[in-house]
Amino acid sequence: MLATGPQLQAQSDSLRTLLLNVEDSRTIDRQRLAPLVSALRNPRPEIRLLAVRALGRFERPGLIGNVEGLLRDQRPEVRAEAINALGQIDKGSDGESKDLRGGARKSHARVLQILRARVGAERDVEVLGVLAMTLGRIDHNSLSETEQSESAILQVVEQTRARPDALVNAMRGIESLIRLRGQNGSDVRARSIAMLRRTVKSVTGTDERAAIIRRLAIGALASAGALDSAIVGSALGDADAQVRRLAILGIPKRGTFRAQAAFYRSGLRDPSATVRLEAVRGAASGNDCAFTAAVNDLSAAVAIEATDLLGSHCKDEAAAILGPFTRQLLDSTGAMSSGPYHRSQHALVVYATIAPQSAKSLLAQFASHRDWVTRTYAARAAMALGDAATLRLLANDPNDNVRDVAVDGLHRLTKHEDDSLFMAALARRDYQLVRTAAGLLEGTPERARAASALLRALQRISSEHRENSRDARVAILTRLNDVGTGALVDSLRPYLTDFDPKIAGMAAQLMTRWTGKPVVPKPRPQRVAPLSPAALDSLNGIDLMIRMARGGTIRIRLFPEEAPASVARVVRLARAGYYNGRTFHRVVANFVVQGGSPAANEYTGDGPFMRDEVGMRSHSRATVGISTRGRDTGDAQMFVNLVDNPRLDHDYTVIGEVVDGMNVVDGILEADVMEQVQAVARR
Repeated sequence: MLATGPQLQAQSDSLRTLLLNVEDSRTIDRQRLAPLVSALRNPRPEIRLLAVRALGRFERPGLIGNVEGLLRDQRPEVRAEAINALGQIDKGSDGESKDLRGGARKSHARVLQILRARVGAERDVEVLGVLAMTLGRIDHNSLSETEQSESAILQVVEQTRARPDALVNAMRGIESLIRLRGQNGSDVRARSIAMLRRTVKSVTGTDERAAIIRRLAIGALASAGALDSAIVGSALGDADAQVRRLAILGIPKRGTFRAQAAFYRSGLRDPSATVRLEAVRGAASGNDCAFTAAVNDLSAAVAIEATDLLGSHCKDEAAAILGPFTRQLLDSTGAMSSGPYHRSQHALVVYATIAPQSAKSLLAQFASHRDWVTRTYAARAAMALGDAATLRLLANDPNDNVRDVAVDGLHRLTKHEDDSLFMAALARRDYQLVRTAAGLLEGTPERARAASALLRALQRISSEHRENSRDARVAILTRLNDVGTGALVDSLRPYLTDFDPKIAGMAAQLMTRWTGKPVVPKPRPQRVAPLSPAALDSLNGIDLMIRMARGGTIRIRLFPEEAPASVARVVRLARAGYYNGRTFHRVVANFVVQGGSPAANEYTGDGPFMRDEVGMRSHSRATVGISTRGRDTGDAQMFVNLVDNPRLDHDYTVIGEVVDGMNVVDGILEADVMEQVQAVARR
């Protein structure tokens, strides 16, 4: 009997779920990969696309042959995904290819050869755009390699000029190539510079695609050090704020540059805060004290940036400007006032460097403030003042983030005089603090005591069976390598079968060193919870809604078709109330805001690791990504891109995009609270 329409759909859904679960497991063996390899021949293009995308995310050079066949697929979207998969596979040999090891070097050369050959064979302009983008993002090993790819990308740029979507991807390719090439110290050929300058002038209009093309061209010129006065002057009149920001950012900071100061001063008057902030940085770099007026900017981000820069520029004006800010926390009765404290926090730290006596009179009140973030800034100020007594007080703070800053500052002042405090910090629950404390014990004279404290911390944290404890445990094992002895061999033996292969490998290395005999790790990874068709179906038509405690809401359109496992995790956690009351603990102006940690720091999140689901979508302004500390190490912390961040592309998963409330995101300050995060029906 032939399958009916509903039966065929059920079979397709079941196969789709199987493929996603194989991808999410990241298990490399012939049997486990068989469904993906078989799906490359499936008659349904959406299945072939899923399979080749998954193989790319494994980042294994041995899979090149499986992927290459789909470059001739009849469907352009499948060919585009296969091209992107080859670029991702090449990342898997980055470290080895730089050492020019035989197998990795051959795989890298093969990927480049395959992609360049497709430039002449491919007829679909959208696919050509993906080809150029992929060639540009590959980490080339020589000037010859980059020049060949550069020629291929420039060819595609000319072929796609009449198709904006394809041209955007081609320009992403040349921007990546030049940005990465600049870091390697190679010159950019005149042909590319001429094309970029022509593009800046010729691509006009206010639509988003035209603006993105100009941003990429300006960014590439800046990376190449090829901006001139004419281009900057023209760009500062662009309707797009990010074009104006990139023009300010690209002004050379050294040597002579006509109208440099005038450009910065023009930027200080720009209606966009993102441009003013970049102009503050530029003006300060040239010691133009016009930037000091920005400490009163209506944008808190701009004001904070100007405040921070007063510590190293225009010091004569700084003391008079910062004094009132540091007293803003005090009301008429001398008690600490309520409300946002951010400018005062930053001002205190700078004040401590330029007017230490005045800052000392305020430090105690900051150190006893009820807001823990303010106490972290008190710790930073105490370090600048050389106040070890205040740091010792804060090293016993109820909040581990305060302790983290305090012990780090204390070590800078007293070195190993306070090792007892660092060892005590190892007993705390916070992974960031444990990681910091383990690092501070490097070179301790109390090796036996430190080894005992480190081992206890390792045992306690490991018993929690949380994959995102890796950084803390790596720090502990690194320090045990310094202070431990062969007497600890039996204590480390259980970690040979640890759930984290990295920890098992480190334990084996330590034991081998101490015993002089090869010890082989046998890790037992934790099982990845499988996705179900029902769970995937529940993601359809779902947005994420964040209501901020200071007011305002942020609506995020999720991309379950691009990052199903990541979106499923975030939605499940939101429905369970996991994010309610969490903070945005990391706020980097003109970069990202990041939050969702139970401990309000980089190192604590949801326990199981999330597998990266990187794709072709760029980290443009308003996109939402998953924070990681290495490949496949997401722990459900999210970040929002405040500007276009192409350097994050293909390294961090994009799960969605802010479609309402980006003005709220722009106003987020450090430790702002997400009062409620909900999964809601799409409007």
